[in-house]
Amino acid sequence: MSSPKVLGLHFGHDAAAAVVCDGKVKSCILRERHTRVKHALGLDVETATLALDQAEVELGDIDYVAITSTQGHGLVTPDSEQFEVIFDPVPQQEFPSALHDYTHAKGIDVQQSLESTSLEQFRMADAELLYLHTLVPGFSDSEDAYSTVSGFLGNFLYRDSWKDLDIGLSYFRNVDAGDIFSVPALRYGFHYPVSFRIEDAILPAVFIQHHICHAAYTFFSFNDAEAAILSHDGGSFKARNPEKNGMFYYGRGNQLVPIAPHGIDVGSLYDDVSEMLGFGEFGAGKTMGLANYGRPSFYSRTLVGNRHDKAASGVAHQKTEIVRRLAKTCEIKGWDATTLGKPEYALLGVHSDLAATAQRIFEETVELAVEALYEICMRSGLPTDALHLTGGTGLNCTANARIFRDQAFNTVRVAPATDDSGLAAGAALYTYFNLLDQPRPVLVDKEILPFLGVGYTDSEILRTLEQEGDGIFWTRRESVADCAAKALAANEVIGWMQGRSEIGPRALGQRSILADPRPSSNGVRVNSIKSRETWRPFGPAVLESEAHRWFSGIPLPSPHMLFNANVIRDDVPTVTHVNKTARVQTVNAANGLFNDLIERFFVLTDVPMVLNTSFNGPNEPIVQTPSDAIRFFSQSELDRLFIGSFEVKRS
Repeated sequence: MSSPKVLGLHFGHDAAAAVVCDGKVKSCILRERHTRVKHALGLDVETATLALDQAEVELGDIDYVAITSTQGHGLVTPDSEQFEVIFDPVPQQEFPSALHDYTHAKGIDVQQSLESTSLEQFRMADAELLYLHTLVPGFSDSEDAYSTVSGFLGNFLYRDSWKDLDIGLSYFRNVDAGDIFSVPALRYGFHYPVSFRIEDAILPAVFIQHHICHAAYTFFSFNDAEAAILSHDGGSFKARNPEKNGMFYYGRGNQLVPIAPHGIDVGSLYDDVSEMLGFGEFGAGKTMGLANYGRPSFYSRTLVGNRHDKAASGVAHQKTEIVRRLAKTCEIKGWDATTLGKPEYALLGVHSDLAATAQRIFEETVELAVEALYEICMRSGLPTDALHLTGGTGLNCTANARIFRDQAFNTVRVAPATDDSGLAAGAALYTYFNLLDQPRPVLVDKEILPFLGVGYTDSEILRTLEQEGDGIFWTRRESVADCAAKALAANEVIGWMQGRSEIGPRALGQRSILADPRPSSNGVRVNSIKSRETWRPFGPAVLESEAHRWFSGIPLPSPHMLFNANVIRDDVPTVTHVNKTARVQTVNAANGLFNDLIERFFVLTDVPMVLNTSFNGPNEPIVQTPSDAIRFFSQSELDRLFIGSFEVKRS
């Protein structure tokens, strides 16, 4: 009998559809890449169809649908006539659901209790309306084009012993979680079975809670037999139900169970500070880069910890306390606080010090949480060398590296789509393993890499060049890797588009802008091409075999550009940040043509790396299609474009 096939659907921001077969993610399509609306919210049938096509699976072959969403967001779609959640009757269950059993025993109407922010509620506030106009493709053209077909599953079964854990992180070290694998409600308390109609097919389906999808995505994306997992993000529950901002989990084999809510909400603080700096809803990455230019002048130890720690220190709200300390410091130092919120003044002390303050509080809080998680695992008979960090805060490369260097776990992993773009894959993996009890395969390097989007043939690329190639000319090359390496060695800046697009926010050599990392002037050039802030850092893509000669202080290999390494040589200033660190991506043969390019560049220059940044302009997603890449090239100062087997120049 063939193994089940699962379609994962994530309806929140960074919406996506994914397909899991044989325990592996075969495709994951991010809606933003195809609508060209960054962090696109809401899911449509077209995205699901693309996921099926790329996985070479028919809708009729799908056995289960796994559904999740961003906290606070219902299932928003422009295709409500083709997407439908059916709560009654519940399909014949082939897996247990403690949440289903509990709600039915208590007479709870799950459909009515699902949490949701509807489009009508969004329209009540101008700020939220702007949020919809920004994130929902086509919303500004037709406010009636979208509808909410269901709320989202925010609830889960809350273990009685967790009520005693409203304690500071230091006290968590004394917690014994007990034999968590002997409590079925822990394994089966985070999902609810339903049916789902997509087009004309009605399929068995399951709602899955947000953070356990984060946990499933990271745990089942690697080969660790067991792992401790910390899931945390900015969330939307900082005042109400902060336990929903994340949890401690433990994975073993094909099972995933929660240990306890950790009570930290520092991801929300980081988002608050990013908005104070004028970087917007998704500006945390800019804050992380800016932090290295400042000092944590507004830091206080009372701001570190979970909600209990802060309450015990008399801190009712972190942001309020930071603003108070900021005002006092500006008064003493004579700084102009009126520039706050204007990104053009980012390098002034009040901005960079605020970013540095948020970064220090973030690092110290997460480090305390990891220490607590380690001690819980040791006390509870859950030993493991592996720690997985997941949720949007897993994108903080500086904190990830500090945890690797300072903590007791020997292995620290962060999956490439650790933000909400990985939730569709996480939901499908959770269903396949934890619910359907399927055996785990051993993943090889190529299957750990996130190249799960849509790819294009040379004939498709040529057709686009012929249709849209005014003012440019192209040549088919026997070895585009060799030609591209020679262009980089000649100090050209190139666009590079090959194979299936990567998922997650990092460009990892499939949709990248590349440059020689040696001339310091290349940072200015690339920032100009991308219309990007001058102070933001660039990452190096380095041959895995050579990385240890150039970088230290991070786990190697490090294929997903999610750890900040110490740079131990002075030869590559363009990828060396102001604090002598670099966000490293290691590359090996599994990276295909990108590996070939860097190997050839190494032969030409004796430098085993290139500057690698995402192939996109400001406020737009990474390019997806040949048309996207050609349009960017035609309107930019890129020297050349390498797309498929073609080298493209300006005429």
